[in-house]
Amino acid sequence: MDYFFTIESELRDVDITQAKQKFKSPAFHEDICQRIPCTELDIQLSEIAGQNYRLERAYNLDLDIPDIIRKLLKGAFRLQRNDLWDLEKLSSESSLKANLPGIVTFKTKLLEAHNSIKIQQEWKLDISVPLIHKVIAKFAETEIRKFHAIEVGIIQKQLSV
Repeated sequence: MDYFFTIESELRDVDITQAKQKFKSPAFHEDICQRIPCTELDIQLSEIAGQNYRLERAYNLDLDIPDIIRKLLKGAFRLQRNDLWDLEKLSSESSLKANLPGIVTFKTKLLEAHNSIKIQQEWKLDISVPLIHKVIAKFAETEIRKFHAIEVGIIQKQLSV
């Protein structure tokens, strides 16, 4: 079953020209990956081809769940994330695949505003677990929103340096 939601956020008080240059740098994206709360990060591909940038990585999420559930679901929260950025439009299409049933995709747009960059993400969760898909989707949305806020905070800090 498909589940959709939107996340909007903003990077405030940034130099737009400098931010665009950083977003076009693989080193910037890789640095952000290194700062996300996770374990066993493996950047598998990071390359620019023309105006496109592809970043593929795998990592274990650092989720806030009870230890008993973490032990029962060991390895279930290993994510494979693939991003394909259009560096001219500052937009991307991404997919997340976990060791759990389902696929998560999202599209990101970065929009210029006065001294800020607005971030808009359209998320689609395809959860293929009958009966409990809504519960899983709601939990996933909560965690996605939490990690999005963390990632935006990291990017904000890096753009302010």
